[in-house]
Amino acid sequence: MSSDKIKRLYELRESDPREAIELARDLDPGLGPEEREAAAVVLVDCGDAVGDFSSVSKGVEIFDELVASAGSHPGLSYNLANALQVRARLVHGPLSPISGKAFEDRFRARVQFGAVLRDGTASSELKSQALTNIGILLLDTSRWVEGLDCFQRALKVLPWNGVAAYQEMRHSMGLAGLFYRKHETYQTYCHIDTLLQRIRQLADVVISNQEAIIDFSGREALRTVIDAAKDAAKIEPIPRKLIENSYFEFIDAEALALSICCSAEEYQAGRFDLLTVPSIRAKKSDGHGVPEVTCPLRVPRS
Repeated sequence: MSSDKIKRLYELRESDPREAIELARDLDPGLGPEEREAAAVVLVDCGDAVGDFSSVSKGVEIFDELVASAGSHPGLSYNLANALQVRARLVHGPLSPISGKAFEDRFRARVQFGAVLRDGTASSELKSQALTNIGILLLDTSRWVEGLDCFQRALKVLPWNGVAAYQEMRHSMGLAGLFYRKHETYQTYCHIDTLLQRIRQLADVVISNQEAIIDFSGREALRTVIDAAKDAAKIEPIPRKLIENSYFEFIDAEALALSICCSAEEYQAGRFDLLTVPSIRAKKSDGHGVPEVTCPLRVPRS
C-alpha cells in the first residue's frame, strides 16, 4: 500500500466511510506493518461509524496479527484496545457484564489500555485517552463510580482532556438528578453542593478545550458536548472552603473517600466513608459469577 493510498484511506474515513471500508478491505498480504495498521484503523473507525460489525472484526483480526508477529507498542496496544471496545459495543449476542463475547472483548480492551498506562514511552495524551476509554468500558457494565475515578485520573494526566471532563460531567449530572429525586437513597453518595461545583468546573474544562474533543472524539461529537457543558456552566459558582487537615487533604487529592464529592465540613466531621449499595440482584439463570451491583444511574449516550 503506497503512502498515497494511505492518505486516500484517511481522507475517505472522513468523507465516505463505506468507500473507505472497501478500500481498506482490499489488502495485499505483503503489506508492511504500518500500512496494515493504517488499514485496520480505518476498518474499525468506519465500521463503527456505519455499524459494520464485520469490518470492525476484521480490524481486530489485523491488530491481533500485528501484535503476534512483531510485538506491541503503545500506539498499537491503544488501537487494538479501541477496536475491541468498539466491537463489544456492536457485537451481536450476549451483552452480559459477566459472560459472552462482549465481556471478553471489554476485558481484553482493558488489558491493552492498561499496557499503554504502564509503558514509559507512551505520551501523556495517549495515557489520558486510555484512562478515558477504560472509564467508558466501566460505564458499559454499570460500574459508573469506578468510571468516574478513571475520568478524574485522565484529567490529572492531561488537564485539557475535554472528553474525560465531559464524561465525568454528564454522569455527575445524572448523579445530581438522582440525589434530588431519591435523596434518601443517594444522600450518602456525595455532598450535593460540592458535586455541583465539580460539574461547574468540568463544564469550564469542556468549553475551553474544544480542539481536544475534536482530536479525541471527532467533530461530530462537539455540538452535543458543548450544549451539555453550556447548561452545566449555568450553575452558580461557590468558592469551596479549604481542607486544612493534611490527612483529609491527602484523601481528597487521591480520591480515597467513599463519598464521591466531599465538602471540607464533611471531612472535618468524619463523614467521608458513608457510601451504601442500594441493592445487589442476581437471577437463577445467571449461573456462577459475581452478581452485578445494581444502580439505576442511566444517562443516554451522546
